[in-house]
Amino acid sequence: MSARWHHRGPASLLAAVLVVAAVHAQPVALTAAQRQELYLALVRTGTTERAPPGFTAKIGDIVPSSIKLAELPASAAKLTSSVRCYDYAMLYYFGMAGNVVLLVEPGSRTIVDVIGPVAGVW
Repeated sequence: MSARWHHRGPASLLAAVLVVAAVHAQPVALTAAQRQELYLALVRTGTTERAPPGFTAKIGDIVPSSIKLAELPASAAKLTSSVRCYDYAMLYYFGMAGNVVLLVEPGSRTIVDVIGPVAGVW
């Protein structure tokens, strides 16, 4: 460990690592067809939880620790190689027709894509 980080302590080092991870968590480039296939695969196999009050999922946001992340099931990960490294969460928003899937970079918990039940809705 360099002297520069040693005197600042482990919390500073962790904060720096999380910032670097968040910068590298880029939005995923999926076609509309890939998004729909991925959404359908996850709806069939995933568990839904209610979105926390006041949380509106947006690309680049950090997922609150109260939301459980899961590894993508093999059936979903095989649809496109660009999502294999991500975790996901499926949220229910009161008053919305259908669930919302969050693709998340697991190290930083940064949202890289938000997929709604209908293309272009979310």
